[in-house]
Amino acid sequence: MLKKILQAAALAAAVLASVPGMAAEADTTKVRVYYGDLDLSNQGDIQTLDRRLTRAVEAVCPSDNGVVELSLKRVIALCRAAKHAEIAPARQSILAAAARNAPANFATAQ
Repeated sequence: MLKKILQAAALAAAVLASVPGMAAEADTTKVRVYYGDLDLSNQGDIQTLDRRLTRAVEAVCPSDNGVVELSLKRVIALCRAAKHAEIAPARQSILAAAARNAPANFATAQ
């Protein structure tokens, strides 16, 4: 159980790192991504994890609801792409650990 909590905290820290140039606009609310209830050897549960990660990224980046200006849409898309790229190594580590049924090791990015 503690292993799952530590893994979730490490993944949340990766999601929450700020994107340069958007610090003033980004929502700095902490988002925790829980996956202790998932069997990550199951493709359906991996998709559930990915949906949770996407919702976390959307919560951290500015909302695109009602945005019609293309430059703002681009900024939001860049924020989301940067966050997904930032959490990709943690996601891969979690999936690799699940595949070999071992605890994942994380490095925290600041």
